[in-house]
Formats: sequence, structure tokens, C-alpha cells
Amino acid sequence: MFLTYLQRSYPALWANLNLQRQDVLEGPIDFVILESLVTFLAGEITGNSSHVDRVWTFLPPLYTAYFTFLPLFSWAPPDLKAAG
Repeated sequence: MFLTYLQRSYPALWANLNLQRQDVLEGPIDFVILESLVTFLAGEITGNSSHVDRVWTFLPPLYTAYFTFLPLFSWAPPDLKAAG
């Protein structure tokens, strides 16, 4: 979602980025933007900024699992499946 917006809104910038795995990175980038927004809003609403510490416990294993098991997903790029 975010990468698609970036690609359509800023084609010159997108050409300079030269991301070949946009489909693989799109989900994690959208997730981190959403998670950051939710964490920020929760901190602002409650006045307690320890929400970052709470999500830091499970986010690194979640990202690690995503990229570890990515070749097993049906929508993974063919060359990534072959390498995995």
C-alpha cells in the first residue's frame, strides 16, 4: 500500500530507489507504519509511553519469522522460492 503510493506519487524518487523486491517489502513496511501509528496514538491517549517497550518484545521475532518463512508463502517471488 505505502510502496504503491510512493511509486505513483513520486516516480522519479522511485526510479532512484531501484527496489527489486517491492512486493516482498510492501507488507512489512505497511505493517511497521501501522504499528508505529497505533503505538504512538496509544501513548498519546494514555499518557504512557511504555507501549513501545511492550511491542518491542514480540516485533523482532515476528519480522524474523516473516523473512524466514517467506519462501514458503504461495505469493513469494519464484526466484526467492528457488533460493529458499
